[in-house]
Amino acid sequence: MIFRSDNQAVRQLYTTNDEMTISIKKPCLMNGIDEIAKRGDLVSRSVKLPLSKIKDRKTEKKVWADFTADTPSIFGALLDGLVESIQAMPHTQVDDLTRMADFCRLSTAASGAYGWDEGEFMRVYKSNIKNTHVDSLESSTFASGIVKMFDKEDGFHGRPIELLERLEERYYVSEKVIRSARWVTTAKGVVEQLDRLQESLEVVGIYYEKSKDRTNKTFVTLTNTGYKATDKRERSRPAWNDEIFK
Repeated sequence: MIFRSDNQAVRQLYTTNDEMTISIKKPCLMNGIDEIAKRGDLVSRSVKLPLSKIKDRKTEKKVWADFTADTPSIFGALLDGLVESIQAMPHTQVDDLTRMADFCRLSTAASGAYGWDEGEFMRVYKSNIKNTHVDSLESSTFASGIVKMFDKEDGFHGRPIELLERLEERYYVSEKVIRSARWVTTAKGVVEQLDRLQESLEVVGIYYEKSKDRTNKTFVTLTNTGYKATDKRERSRPAWNDEIFK
């Protein structure tokens, strides 16, 4: 997962008064069994790599020995991509940029070093993000209720608390979920959930808008694009490292 950059001001070497700014990029690797990226803003800044179950166990000493042996080839492959990217960057144009636009352009420019077809990186990268959005929806009981509602209904317009009542009264969520401490119970909670889920919901064709009337009452509108939300998941979910990093 690629996190935000940072800037640090430090004393310039051999001086006592002047400062220099160091710009730092902070990539972060996170792993776990449960879904980690659940909010849309994190999903859209992440690359999710599903890992296969380990079949042949190794000792820590053996793992590091193998990694040390592979380090020159790994580092060399990264440098090949960097050199290719620097050379191709002035002539690289990506029309369908997403978040992390510089990362997309840099990686697209490196395509020649790894034998990727034109546009292949962005195609697989977008598929990776889309499927991660779907996974984040499935890990949310509130989002799952919204998706289930759109399997039977075409839309919703009304007060946030009315949306909550519809989810509960029409059994789009189970009674066990409703009774749980994590279930939304207020209009404010509904709006907060929708704000967080907006980008992920759009991936499955559900669009959310928030508005106020003349009395400053909040209304929410949910619409879809004319097909079942559950059909939006990619038919084939390519493994990122199998399709690109081969």
